Amino acid sequence: MKNKFENIDDRVPFILYPYFLGKRYKDITGNSLNLFFPRTLSEKVQWLKLFDSTPLKGLCADKVAVRDYFCKKIVNGADYLKKVFGVWDDFDDIDFDSLPSKFILKLNHGCGFNSFIINKEKMLEHPIQFNSLRERINLFYNTRYYLNSLELHYKFIKPQIFAEEIIGGDSSLLFNDWMVYCFNGEPKFCNYIAHFKDGFDYSFVNNEKFQKLDFSIAYKTIDANLCKPYNYEKMFELASILSKDFKFVRVDFIEFDKKLYFAELTFTPYSGYFRYNGLSYTDDRSKKIDLMLGDMLVI
Repeated sequence: MKNKFENIDDRVPFILYPYFLGKRYKDITGNSLNLFFPRTLSEKVQWLKLFDSTPLKGLCADKVAVRDYFCKKIVNGADYLKKVFGVWDDFDDIDFDSLPSKFILKLNHGCGFNSFIINKEKMLEHPIQFNSLRERINLFYNTRYYLNSLELHYKFIKPQIFAEEIIGGDSSLLFNDWMVYCFNGEPKFCNYIAHFKDGFDYSFVNNEKFQKLDFSIAYKTIDANLCKPYNYEKMFELASILSKDFKFVRVDFIEFDKKLYFAELTFTPYSGYFRYNGLSYTDDRSKKIDLMLGDMLVI
């Protein structure tokens, strides 16, 4: 299996990182990167990736270590955490017999390193499926994710494998995320994203009072009303506490059956390649929104 994540050689000296980051930014967005005088949110997140990647960010981006950090910051923090069934340094150390039939196998040191196990028993009966899972997890484990788009705070994380419970039912909704964007320690808005099994995705952005804003991040907004979640105010309350030490962070939650779960802290959403309203990166409307949000962030 080819490793598709590493694109920058780790022998490249830091002094050349701005060049490689600018080239990547241009290749992905079609826009030139103003790294040293950034104005848009996308540009400012690129700046943060290079010049504000701290060990604290590494600890909080670590999907295992952040659980302890969360509990130290939040009263009764364990009540908001999903169950973790085990943490391992090697795939072959995993005791699958001790795991439930349905769970997520994740890596702690990157984004998208997830494998959903819906029927453990069936998988274990098929060596090809099991070996494919081993190969996939080992690929993730050996990936130095921080070299992908130079999200340097990930370099502080020691890779680990962990198994986490799956929250949700068996409806057409694959999963949903409530993402609170925080600027200079203040939650400003919440981006709700719904992912359906048929490949359909949509997004709503609401302010703290649950008033719908006139833009969406990454996906289109459909012409429909979004029901206010039971724990909406609590999301902003927790995000306010968790964001105080950072210039910019997205605090991610899941709500199911009126219960709120903390998901993770995300310092470089979409690796800083933001687009809006389902439009292209070069669309004038998308650029205006990016500039508006950039004005909210002081770096």
